[in-house]
Amino acid sequence: MNSARLWVARERREGKLRKRHVGQAMLWFALYRLGKTGMEETVRTAVRSLEGLPEAELRARSLEFWTEELVSKVRRAVPDVLAAHQRQGDLRVLLSGTSAQLAAACAAHFGLDGALSTTFEVADGLFTGRNEEPLCYGAGKLHHATQFADQHGITLDQCSFYTDSYSDLPMLEAVGTPVVVDPDRRLLRKAQRRGWQVADWD
Repeated sequence: MNSARLWVARERREGKLRKRHVGQAMLWFALYRLGKTGMEETVRTAVRSLEGLPEAELRARSLEFWTEELVSKVRRAVPDVLAAHQRQGDLRVLLSGTSAQLAAACAAHFGLDGALSTTFEVADGLFTGRNEEPLCYGAGKLHHATQFADQHGITLDQCSFYTDSYSDLPMLEAVGTPVVVDPDRRLLRKAQRRGWQVADWD
């Protein structure tokens, strides 16, 4: 699920997003859809707009957003897939380009063992307008996943990874069990060429 578009729409409805930030978000969506890795500066620009905002405020807004708009859109098979991995004794970790605040809400809802996501720098409870590097996107996801795996004494070839995004190719190519979920045509073609599992969760 790409929650960013829904978040931007909600923030715009509530008057919390300026027109120029909406334009930047539209560029982000276009790059994301194309699987481009050159959108990192767009994200950093958006993060700079958070400077001075209390982290607690974004955490509360993110929880409301998750509860009111995202829970109902979770694909039907997700609970069963998570339960199957739990029975196998697997660590279940969210790996997402979304904010740490929204990722935490999702992880808590499903009782996950962790969440790796894009983290915004905080000082004295306020956002500084900077993010921790690397962004949890594209090759950045691979960095965060590798670091987590090392800390837990496992290797990525022991892991499964589920995604519907072409931008996640670095992760798909690194894990032992790559699974492409409800892909668009381009990702489907890549999965078929590589022999990756294709799943329909709806």
